[in-house]
Amino acid sequence: PGQFIHVGGDEAVKDQWKASARVHERMRELGVASEDALQGYFTHRMGEYLRAHGRRLVGWDEILKGGVPPDAAVMSWRGVQGAIAAAAAGHDAVLSPDPTLYLDSRQGRSPSEPPGRGTVETLADVYHFDPLPGPLAGDQAHVLGLQGNLWTEHVRTEERAAYMTWPRAAALAEVGWSPPGRLDWSDFTLRLPAELRRLKSLGVHYSDDVFAPPRSVGPHDRHMSQDLKTCTGKLVLSLEDDAPIEGARAVFLIDIMNPCWMLPAAELSPTSRLTVAVGQVPFNFQIGKDIEAIKLDPPRTAAGELEVRLDSCDGDPVAVLPLAPAADNDAVTELPPVSVPGAPGAHDLCFRFTQRTLDPTWAIDWVQLSP
Repeated sequence: PGQFIHVGGDEAVKDQWKASARVHERMRELGVASEDALQGYFTHRMGEYLRAHGRRLVGWDEILKGGVPPDAAVMSWRGVQGAIAAAAAGHDAVLSPDPTLYLDSRQGRSPSEPPGRGTVETLADVYHFDPLPGPLAGDQAHVLGLQGNLWTEHVRTEERAAYMTWPRAAALAEVGWSPPGRLDWSDFTLRLPAELRRLKSLGVHYSDDVFAPPRSVGPHDRHMSQDLKTCTGKLVLSLEDDAPIEGARAVFLIDIMNPCWMLPAAELSPTSRLTVAVGQVPFNFQIGKDIEAIKLDPPRTAAGELEVRLDSCDGDPVAVLPLAPAADNDAVTELPPVSVPGAPGAHDLCFRFTQRTLDPTWAIDWVQLSP
């Protein structure tokens, strides 16, 4: 058995603690003044228990808020700042930062990428990760190593998990085990084909995105949701449609905190027509009080609409696509095309849905402009 026991410590929903009379009663019993200090009490208690059994506690960087046992280690996932703070306080640390070492992030912008996190973290991004940023250089002895995370809440098959892991795990291993100054991206890519052949012989379904040509989309081609930009990038996910029951399903790129998309520099003409395909996904995300920050635009009709605005997301829409044709279809629906008035030339198009409730949440599959 390993030396370390992970106690988590992240994403404690302290809004619930603040609203609980029993929690406040317990805080008074313990003489602690804050919810962070209450978590610190628990962390210390677990640390003492593990120490008595010959183990060491490790937890995510949130445990630093309430104080941690002297021999505790910290896994830094919110960037590298947690590792820097832990090492400065004399604690060992593991670097596991989001988004670079989160292997459930997309590896490229292709619509064929499996569902997962919406950010793109390429093989090159992982390879160029700095395991000893400046503030950590003097505390190198406290850096236990690196960890890549593959969270499977949206990664539903072993094949997809393997695809998202490899070959980024090979890049991570080389970064973690190479002396400073020995890393060479060009040399790594020369050696990579031999590694991929080994993976293929083992039946591993790996990604070859690093060798894929850049995706090119013409002005009148279909722009998949992966080709669009989210308006604010608050919590972007790549989500699989929940229909049809059998057969291929669409994958939508969506910011669940602000379902809003931009098509930059769309070429408009006096006769431009816009066609959009839409779908919907269940809103079953456990985001606590943050759900209150999601703003919904009121619909004009019972089924709602997709509104299109020109050059910004403010003001009156220049085009409205009724969602009634899609209301009873759990899969993707191509909406009837509409005209897009506006001065000829390049314009940013902003897309937002109107709806009364979050569940289900509407999503764009693709948009297409015809001249």
